[in-house]
Amino acid sequence: MDYKELLKLAAEQGVAVERLAQWRPHLTQAVQREHSKTDSRRRNVTFSPSMIALLGKRPDKKLVRSFMLTAYQIVKKRRELGIPSQWELRLHHWTPAEIALLGTMPDRTLAKKLGVSVHLVCASRRKFGILSFKSKQPETWTKKAISLLGTDRDCEVAKKIGLTKQSIYLMRKKLGIPSFRRGWWTKERNALLGTESDSILGKKWGINYKAVKYQRIKLGLVQFRLRHRWTAAELNLLGRMSDADVARQVGVTEHSVKSIRGRRKVPKFQ
Repeated sequence: MDYKELLKLAAEQGVAVERLAQWRPHLTQAVQREHSKTDSRRRNVTFSPSMIALLGKRPDKKLVRSFMLTAYQIVKKRRELGIPSQWELRLHHWTPAEIALLGTMPDRTLAKKLGVSVHLVCASRRKFGILSFKSKQPETWTKKAISLLGTDRDCEVAKKIGLTKQSIYLMRKKLGIPSFRRGWWTKERNALLGTESDSILGKKWGINYKAVKYQRIKLGLVQFRLRHRWTAAELNLLGRMSDADVARQVGVTEHSVKSIRGRRKVPKFQ
């Protein structure tokens, strides 16, 4: 495989050429020869979605080693997408006047006004706990939209209303509405824990049975068990046939048969 074929394959997979050639010595040499012919700072590099997702979230120096690219290429792509670096987030000092403008207009408009990236405005607004301009509009928060808060996970409510998860979270906090997870455990529901199996209660409430089990254990409640009432005829079968046969005939688990046989000191069927 020559450099042109490798370049085509990298474009199809959405990764850097250096990434494909990393563990192939003969391909690495071909890439190095090609780099010596042209300035690598001006080469066009195809960034995959996974690579773009890491821009701004990790230091550029670490991305240089991970992607096997130059710092110039990382910074160029990040600035093209309007993604600030971690240093930009730390070094930009927001004045009280600038903070007061957050959420009063769309992030893109404010970014142009202040001469910063949209990503920086959005990230800073979330950092200060300020709702977005759209989520502040009266027509956005109708009675129906407000009634959905706390009825489901914030991410699910966000999809229904058409806002971000952060906007749902901030509005819920502002109105003092508990999260869906915290709203699960009312006094009435806690009183029912242990009265039925965790799976049955979970289906009734639309909650995963593991969450029901965790809450029951947290409150120190014993697991619900429907005990079988053994008749004299059924007890007479113990020790006269295998525990598995008794379990099938009576309709209980083999463990239950072993337990009742042990308590009555009935020897095992041979």
